[in-house]
Amino acid sequence: IKRTKIMQSLSLYRSSEFMALRNNTRATVANLTDDQKTAAKNATEAHRCDVQHFLAAMPTTANASLVGKFQQLRSKYVSTKEFTDWKVDTNGLGFNFVGWNEPPCELSESVGLSFRSKKDKKKELDDMFDPMDSNGDGYLDKEELKNAGEEDPDKAIEDADSDGDGKISKREFGKAYGWR
Repeated sequence: IKRTKIMQSLSLYRSSEFMALRNNTRATVANLTDDQKTAAKNATEAHRCDVQHFLAAMPTTANASLVGKFQQLRSKYVSTKEFTDWKVDTNGLGFNFVGWNEPPCELSESVGLSFRSKKDKKKELDDMFDPMDSNGDGYLDKEELKNAGEEDPDKAIEDADSDGDGKISKREFGKAYGWR
């Protein structure tokens, strides 16, 4: 192990505890500020998407409880840490990578929230919606959807038009396409 510098671990988990940890984590994350979310995301990605590092990055009132719940969930853990220097400390459970074999981490599905700030979400929505709104009235009609490449503009309007006015507002577009 020392010669080959293998970084490997094995963990056993009490699967009955997963949902409680997930629900507690989601409740904590729902109350974080954008700055706290960013700090937690950065700490997690610095440790190859490690769950325990994510939990430890929560505000001090929550992190001890969440890390404790994680350690209760993880009933057994062994690693090669004592035999070789791990460049990045991990603890046996990680979030999925968005890309291939490295951060960024897929945190939105696990913790129930996107780590994009409201400002970033609004900019993404504007960048997507505004070019399609060719007449600048704040709505997408059938013709604008067709010009934007929508194959079935009637279906798109039917799916997204929540107020029944026959067109899609920016709010409706955002809701339909996940920019909330």
